[in-house]
Amino acid sequence: MARGGAKVKAALEVRPIAGHTAGMPPDNSANAPTREQRLAAKLRENLHRRKAQARAGDAAPEPSTLPETGPKN
Repeated sequence: MARGGAKVKAALEVRPIAGHTAGMPPDNSANAPTREQRLAAKLRENLHRRKAQARAGDAAPEPSTLPETGPKN
């Protein structure tokens, strides 16, 4: 029985498929940015957006600084 058991274990042994690991996505890590790089990119986008909003706000004067155009009494 010991001999048959060794054959069964060898037959049931799990071998990974070439270039593939079970439960994990394909290895694209060479092209994929790291977490730190993704966060830095998002911060840059946010900064550009906030600067654009600030410039747009600076272009329109505050209503309190506009000259009055109503009738003068």
